[in-house]
Amino acid sequence: MPSIKERIKLKEKDNKTVVIGVVNQNTKQVKSFHITNSQYPQIAEKIIDNIEIGSTIITDEANVYKTLGKYYYKQDAVNHSKGEYVKKQSREAFVITTNAVEGMFGLLKRGIDGIYHWVSKKHLQKYLNEFNFRYNTKNFEDNQRFVMFLNNVKGRLSYSEVLVT
Repeated sequence: MPSIKERIKLKEKDNKTVVIGVVNQNTKQVKSFHITNSQYPQIAEKIIDNIEIGSTIITDEANVYKTLGKYYYKQDAVNHSKGEYVKKQSREAFVITTNAVEGMFGLLKRGIDGIYHWVSKKHLQKYLNEFNFRYNTKNFEDNQRFVMFLNNVKGRLSYSEVLVT
């Protein structure tokens, strides 16, 4: 019989949700999305919908990105499994790294662990939207962020609407 720690690890592994994030290297704006699984069709759809075809994408070594790099994008990758986190291109004006998106995911994880403690799959995209906003406005003053928030309020949100969406 597995120990309690082993059972918790198995449960966590089976209950994982998949989130993908993209960062615009020029504007430093981030978007993240909850997807149903980590298979090519779901990842490709989000990337193609949010990144202009022909752009350069910087990814980790996951195989799912190789097809995108072959047909739709210029792709550079860092190989985390070999301890590579930053790659310098001598002929390029930028370094190849996934640090920006990983920074956003770190903010998200600390927020979930430290503030919310648990997030349901049903509402995960709403939490992702909140942390996208936090990351994208991290250099704003609190009053600027608050005014931006108020400008986006579109009336009253009832509890029954929250349950439906």
